[in-house]
Amino acid sequence: MLEKLDTMNSPWNTPVRSAEASPLGLLEEGAVRSSVLLLELQSPVEAAWPDLMSRLEKLRTGRYLSYKNGTRLVLRPITVVISSKNLSYLDRTNVGESEVIFFDTSLKSLTRTHHTEDGEGTDGDDEAANHATKAFLAGNSTTRSVMATADFQASVGLPRRGRFSKEQIEMIRAQVRAAHQHGLLARYTGIQCRPRRLRRLILRLLAQEGVDLIENDQNDCERPWWNSSWRMVKLAGEYLNF
Repeated sequence: MLEKLDTMNSPWNTPVRSAEASPLGLLEEGAVRSSVLLLELQSPVEAAWPDLMSRLEKLRTGRYLSYKNGTRLVLRPITVVISSKNLSYLDRTNVGESEVIFFDTSLKSLTRTHHTEDGEGTDGDDEAANHATKAFLAGNSTTRSVMATADFQASVGLPRRGRFSKEQIEMIRAQVRAAHQHGLLARYTGIQCRPRRLRRLILRLLAQEGVDLIENDQNDCERPWWNSSWRMVKLAGEYLNF
């Protein structure tokens, strides 16, 4: 990543740029956009933190990392986001003090809070939600969180006989709306790879409803079909009516 960014921003590949201008990003066709580097911490944060900051240092000194300037998010080619089921460590370490580290938050909890504060969504809410991703990309997020995540199967559930219920679709819409109105990207994890027909059905629906990020574990999805559990075979029969 660092090598590619250095190459794209070398004097031989780019015209003269001002010191204030953001470096070019990873995608040539969207050079001014920021790519999210999502880090899922498995080790205790106290142990992982020094190594993490050391690995990010060259990206930081190269001005490649998005950072917080007061209440404003200043976008750079890479936005580093820590994802964890338990963020209680923020009170015990200096993690929250780093201007280049951002966080994931719970989409399910955010949705509950959103409904408590604002009640049911309106047409105006939907219109505002459509512009939320653009707001993030423009640096209008004012919190240390930049995305909200939910486990799809736990929060929405699987379709029955190849169809999602009205309640399931409304749940997705409510979660996406809550994230967007807080200036966050909506992200889903826990989408199984097989049966493929079921996966395609889920991904198609999430794309239609404006979900911004979907977890894609290539290592798991590329395993031979015979390594899949019998549970997957059962799910295929129960939910896709094979």
